[in-house]
Amino acid sequence: LAGLTGMAASQEVAPREKSARDMMLLHGAGNLLIVGGALGMSLWRLGHGPTRASSLLGLLAVAGAAYTGYLGGELVYSHELGVKQAERMRRSPPLFSRQAPGLLVRDALRGEAR
Repeated sequence: LAGLTGMAASQEVAPREKSARDMMLLHGAGNLLIVGGALGMSLWRLGHGPTRASSLLGLLAVAGAAYTGYLGGELVYSHELGVKQAERMRRSPPLFSRQAPGLLVRDALRGEAR
């Protein structure tokens, strides 16, 4: 299900940077490869028992899924793909800036969220 929503979302965004476009392509292709491999492995396992090779492929698939998940997070949080910022967020300073700690304390004392 996540793959279908990701494919739909990829049609709605237009990354400006080449690195983000490459990242989006690798994220989608990697996930497609993992899902295809899982289906193939499931069909193969219907007639065969577990082997070291199938276990190793499973571990590689988990590592691949973790990496494509990381890429997806980078697309959203670093490149802001598919994210519409609220006006208040646009006015907030970057997290690691000189102004941020003071604003954090001030907002916490007021009970506000930025």
